[in-house]
Amino acid sequence: MQRLAFYALVGCGAAVFFKLFHSFTLDESGMLALLDQPFGVMFESYTRTYPMISLYEVVMWGWLRVTGMNEFLLRLPSFICAILILFEAWKISRHLRFTNFISLLICLILAALPEFQRFATQARPYAALIYL
Repeated sequence: MQRLAFYALVGCGAAVFFKLFHSFTLDESGMLALLDQPFGVMFESYTRTYPMISLYEVVMWGWLRVTGMNEFLLRLPSFICAILILFEAWKISRHLRFTNFISLLICLILAALPEFQRFATQARPYAALIYL
């Protein structure tokens, strides 16, 4: 049964991974347009619209300068944070002395939630904020 739960979690993770290649939403397209600008222009655009720029946008601006501009790479940090969230959920459940099977089920239920999947594949800072 534990092996089945593990395979289900891996399958769910693979399904979420392939969502990283979906087309951008309107919000994500706007973020990409801002991140594609030189840093000073991006900073001015953000601070004109919002009272401040977040650390996430600064990090993503640098990330995309190193990796290049594409949908997969813009969403990859959210997916990595989602994996870290699942790992932390597993660690916490093991610390609470749940069995491996129950810990895997907790991670599987979390990974199967539509909101979690949306945060894990969005080119926005939500998964990073949840992880922090």
